Order: sequence, then structure tokens, then C-alpha cells
Amino acid sequence: MIEVEAKVRLNPLERTRLQNDLPGWARERIPRAVKADVYYGGAAGFFIRIRRENGKTVFNLKEKTMEQGIELSREIEIPLRSPAAFRRLLARAGFKKYAFKRKRSLVYTHDGATFELNHVDFLGDFLEIEILVSRSSQAPAAQQKVRALFRKLG
Repeated sequence: MIEVEAKVRLNPLERTRLQNDLPGWARERIPRAVKADVYYGGAAGFFIRIRRENGKTVFNLKEKTMEQGIELSREIEIPLRSPAAFRRLLARAGFKKYAFKRKRSLVYTHDGATFELNHVDFLGDFLEIEILVSRSSQAPAAQQKVRALFRKLG
């Protein structure tokens, strides 16, 4: 799976405007979500994340690239039954924790895109627009759509 996404920082007025506007034209998918992420260092260009959300834990391996302000991430996600054992495996293999992030999200969907109004602890508020595609050939159209959705939201 390839995740095509962009994020922008929001000031308090922008967040309030979007919080009021998004429900009018997008379908709310998850009323509130809290995501707790631990990131590990590894091979260059790859990010390892263990995310806890809604009582479930998922391992995620991302290979990120940036193209004209749009992030493209090839991802592998695996549900974890035993997060503690997996963390021990990462430590044994030499991976080191390098960041922790907690964000609270309002999540909406519209026209094949996911919109997240996020509050990230210690960083502030952000809007993230994401489209998932299955093939690299679909990424350029998804990038254009992400840009168009940002323009539409002002």
C-alpha cells in the first residue's frame, strides 16, 4: 500500500473553522481517536513505528519519500498480539527508540480521501489529508487530488 499525504500546521482559528466546516461536506468516520506512536531508528529511509490505538497495537514499516511537498510512504502494517515481545525483539536487533508522539484526531472521509484534524502533544494542531493507492502508477493522480483538496479547504 502507498500512502499519499500532506500535512499543514493550523492556527486556532483555522482549526475551529475546519472543525465546523468538515462535517458539512465530509462523512465523519471516527468521532475521536487517540494514537500513541513510538518510533525506532533503523536503516536509512525507513521508519519503524509501533502504534497503539483503540486498544490495538500495530507494527508499521514506512519507506518515505517527498515529492513537491507531498509525502509518499510505502507501508507494511502488521497487528501485534504481543507488543512487549516485539519491542524486546527490536531492542535485541539494535533498534533504538528515538521519538514518542501522541495525537488526538477527528477523522473524516470524502471522495476517497481521509482528513484528520490532529492535535499533537507539544507540537500543536495539524490538518492531514491522505489517499491510499495500491500501485505507484496511481500516486501522481493522488498527489494532484491531495493538492486540490487543500485548495478547496482554503
